[in-house]
Amino acid sequence: MFKKILTTSDSVDVCDAPSAVAAHLAKQEGAGLCLMHVLESSDLIRRQWVKDFRTGEDVAVTAEYIDVVKGMIKKKCAESLIGCKDYVIEVRPGFPWLEILRMARATRADLMVLGPHRGKAEEKGVVRMRTVEGLGSTVEAVIMRAHCPVMIVSRDVPKEKLAFKRILFGTDFSETCQYAFELSLKAAQKYNSRLHILHVLRIPRGERVAYTPAQIEREIAGVKEKVQKVYAKQIKGIDYACDVLEGEPSAEILKYATSNQIDLIVVGSHVREQAERWYVGSVVEKLGSESYCPLITVTRPEALLKLEE
Repeated sequence: MFKKILTTSDSVDVCDAPSAVAAHLAKQEGAGLCLMHVLESSDLIRRQWVKDFRTGEDVAVTAEYIDVVKGMIKKKCAESLIGCKDYVIEVRPGFPWLEILRMARATRADLMVLGPHRGKAEEKGVVRMRTVEGLGSTVEAVIMRAHCPVMIVSRDVPKEKLAFKRILFGTDFSETCQYAFELSLKAAQKYNSRLHILHVLRIPRGERVAYTPAQIEREIAGVKEKVQKVYAKQIKGIDYACDVLEGEPSAEILKYATSNQIDLIVVGSHVREQAERWYVGSVVEKLGSESYCPLITVTRPEALLKLEE
């Protein structure tokens, strides 16, 4: 399913959850793996001067320093990399989101595995991009420009859960979600998974008083029929369920994922513009930060921001 996987490590001395998951997937898929670390700076302009991972002091990037960092990454991830026959470790200075996207293009990655890093820039004393709530500026910037699916891993995942036997596809019937459905279906067929298709009916608070329980039930029944019509006819050879809930989307998706022991959530990523700034959808932000299982986001190609922006 995936042939080239790119993951980025935010630390040098610890094998974080995204790195471990990406390494396991590479072995599981027989895919090539690129494990990347971006050296960061406290200076917006002089990005060749970076924070030394050992001392926290500013040091100039040299070939020797890069080799030291590569050695540390290889050592910390040694256990996870056992069995990975095709992997490389890349270290370079710059803005993380930009270098990640450049590396994704260079390696022709068809999956990126990242972790939410909200607040990490201030903690490390480095400058990235604008400060945002949610997943962190790096992950948001990558999702908005990614040419391939982005998996967000917010915590350690047991290896048995990476067999993806229960996959949840969350939909709002947008064009973005059609791409996400295609990936969900392909994954479910590959892993012989049960595919859960979920739509959350969101009734604005101001209008809730105007809805009777009977009206809400009629709305849910109508959406269930639409789910069956849009998606069920495309499903062959796998077990699946179609469900419709009413409430706040991210909260209901998380509750559903927990109660159904979901191993992987797949959603469309709604990139939007507000006050001349671009944002990733709030559902993706909350799911990426709070989900106990990996989340894959798929962005509609025509919604992507250009790399130069």
